Amino acid sequence: MSTAEGGPAPGRDDQFFRKLVEASQDFIVVIDHEGKVTYVSPSMQRVLRFEPAQIYGHSAFEFIHPEDHETAQRALADELAGTQPAWYIDVRLLTAEGEWIPVEVKGWLDRSGESPRVIVHARDLRWRKTMERLISEQDAWMRALVAASPLAIITVDTALMVRSWNPAAERIFDWKSEEVLGLPLPVLPEGQPEERDLLWNAINGGKRFDAYPTRRARRDGRLIDVNVSVAPIRDTEGRITGAIKLVADTSQQRALDRQFQQSQSLDTAWRLAGAIAHDFNNLLATILTSAELLLEEMPGGSQSRADVESIIGATARARELTHRLLGLGRRPQHRVPRIEVGAALQGQIPEIRDRVDRQIRVESAISDEEAFVLVDPDQLRQLVDHLAQNACDAMPHGGTLTIESTPVLLDRDTAVGDARIRPGEYVLLAISDTGEGMSPETVARAFEPFFTTHDDGRHQGLGLATVYAMARQLGGGIAIVSVPDVGTTVRVYLPRVEREPARRVSGESRSLIGDLVPAERPTILLVEDDGTLRAAIRRALLQAGFEVLDAAGGAEALVVNETHPEKIHLLVTDVVMPDVSGRVLADRLRALRPELKVLYMSGSSAETFRANGGLGSREAFVQKPFTPSALVGAVRGLLEFL
Repeated sequence: MSTAEGGPAPGRDDQFFRKLVEASQDFIVVIDHEGKVTYVSPSMQRVLRFEPAQIYGHSAFEFIHPEDHETAQRALADELAGTQPAWYIDVRLLTAEGEWIPVEVKGWLDRSGESPRVIVHARDLRWRKTMERLISEQDAWMRALVAASPLAIITVDTALMVRSWNPAAERIFDWKSEEVLGLPLPVLPEGQPEERDLLWNAINGGKRFDAYPTRRARRDGRLIDVNVSVAPIRDTEGRITGAIKLVADTSQQRALDRQFQQSQSLDTAWRLAGAIAHDFNNLLATILTSAELLLEEMPGGSQSRADVESIIGATARARELTHRLLGLGRRPQHRVPRIEVGAALQGQIPEIRDRVDRQIRVESAISDEEAFVLVDPDQLRQLVDHLAQNACDAMPHGGTLTIESTPVLLDRDTAVGDARIRPGEYVLLAISDTGEGMSPETVARAFEPFFTTHDDGRHQGLGLATVYAMARQLGGGIAIVSVPDVGTTVRVYLPRVEREPARRVSGESRSLIGDLVPAERPTILLVEDDGTLRAAIRRALLQAGFEVLDAAGGAEALVVNETHPEKIHLLVTDVVMPDVSGRVLADRLRALRPELKVLYMSGSSAETFRANGGLGSREAFVQKPFTPSALVGAVRGLLEFL
């Protein structure tokens, strides 16, 4: 039976509502006007674990947490006074296990009986509180992640108005969040609408874009390199409500990439220059040797003699240039001395003062702290001379040249302008001038071999290229800071090392040059792969009174050795040859002729040669290109004194 409205028949109301209450996950509590419990629904036992008999007749406040009493009493008093017909409060209730659990309570006053009573509807909030806590923790984690992210994280709505702007966005673009929230995106440069199109595509088409390389504007108007990723934001029903974009500042990385690519290009140019110089050195040696021999046959005071002397002078200047080119492609030395930079500079600065223009004032700022580096003294002197000369060239009308040195510690956050320099302890050598300065475009090319801004024919463009090569060979780096019409500072960073314990040095240096040829006519085995140079050296040695056997390489030299049973006093050999090196050839011949002496020829310096293997007790070295007299002197000294 049912009513016309479709509800249960009046006679069955009690049974229907009882089943409804018993099946509910929530529970019902009835409290009389004295605050005692007169009824609890069966669901209460599932939640609080109390038997109904443990509850009936007890004050409801016995089961409410003491800290929540005031809240419950105020709600109950308001309802009994008729000022609040229904109320909602959150309290903690006691379980049979002694645990306090959170519940939501709704109460209302029932006056249908003889005395008023309060009906309470209670809902267990543990699951909801757990979810709220998890959501809160997740929200806190997400906020912390967004705040700590190195990427700029920006959200916009469908009108492209900024909705969020994290700390990285503030750091990268220099706008505070309060300055951009609710406003159009401020970082889009004029004339570059592509990011606006990306955002519109993300919003309207639901598309995403990852790591899109572009440039964006900072607050000061400066454009920086960035990678932009864009994705749509959807609500719970899948509707697009905006877009999120992640912006990575790649300006520093791209600058380092450009520096690295430039240094790779420079390394290739230096190796090529060194290789060309090595071959050119042999040509110069031929020219110089032949010119010296020709000069001996020229009558004094003749025009022909003057012409030959001019050839020799020009060749000598060309020799200096090739030595500088060879320095560009030279490998680092394996054994070099420890040099105290401050002391070395203190000895060199007076020499620089003496030779610079009087309009240029030379100042110094040398640290009192001892700082040692592994470098050949001549190489360090050459490095400083190159930088000082460059600085003086930039001050044709006078100025101030400042030479500084101090120990420094470079970490990963220290930018020195050289992409390949590693963190660590260095000695900073800085040369500054108050001259013309350089534009950024000129600075970018300053280390290129043969690049020069001077068109007077005197500058070969090798000064800074040589300094860069030296710094890289020594494991350091170099940076240029220059402002047009203000001046330039070149900073060279050389790895710092500890002081080396003092060593005792014994013995005396031996002279390589003698005046007499022994009574016995010595036999020399000459090995040089350059035929023209070999012929010139052979002629010089023959004129000096030596017997000469010659070969174009190591293999041919071994054949000549086998076919010559008589004694060979001296091997004169090039160091670098196509088939076998001069050192390997010397070792093989000495296995057959233990008393054989060796004179090495090379375009490298003597210091470099000694550092890469050294010289034995019966060995000497002569640097190309050389004059016939220098070669003959080295041969005589080796034969007579070693």
